[in-house]
Amino acid sequence: MIWTVGICLVCMGICLPFYKHYKSHLRLPLACAYKSLGTLCAFLAALIAAIRLDPQCWFCAAAIFLYAVADTVLEFNFMFGAGVFLAGHILNIAFFLKLAPVSAFHLIGFLLIAGISGYVFWRWHKAIGKQLPAFIVYGAVLIMMSVSALACFTLHTAAGIMIAFGGALFFISDLVLLREVLFPSDKALDWIVMITYYSSVLLFGIACLQM
Repeated sequence: MIWTVGICLVCMGICLPFYKHYKSHLRLPLACAYKSLGTLCAFLAALIAAIRLDPQCWFCAAAIFLYAVADTVLEFNFMFGAGVFLAGHILNIAFFLKLAPVSAFHLIGFLLIAGISGYVFWRWHKAIGKQLPAFIVYGAVLIMMSVSALACFTLHTAAGIMIAFGGALFFISDLVLLREVLFPSDKALDWIVMITYYSSVLLFGIACLQM
């Protein structure tokens, strides 16, 4: 318990503010280092779980490691960074489906979240422009990851509940990030993106320790 609180404090109390500080002062290498280190806090939790508790957690650990790589890549090339995130999502889909196989919950969740995403894309399609096909591909994989995570709630375990909330927060984080990328936005939105994102990956990592 103390260890999990510690990684959360390091992620949110050190990595996040230092990332924001160095990014605002245009010191991108240091900003990227702290940004990725925040995600690696969650990776450490999943890695320890994979080694000592359940080998299935290797999928989640590998996914979070790819997220950490994508954190840096995204700062230099948005589309390539999104591609690395997509690869991480695919690994997490495999992990979540092992925990909670496909059921009616997945279908209902997919229809609901796909409907929300479709409405957002319809409203913002002019701002997205020619990149719409790439956004749709990424969005479809994100939806599947989020739905697979939400379905873990049906396990009625601490790990399942954490994963479900993590999946919801990841979807919210990416939705706010899309708004921030497409339109002039207040700096507060970036804080929302990072807080929800870090909360999501931390929930994934800590959930592995509960298995």
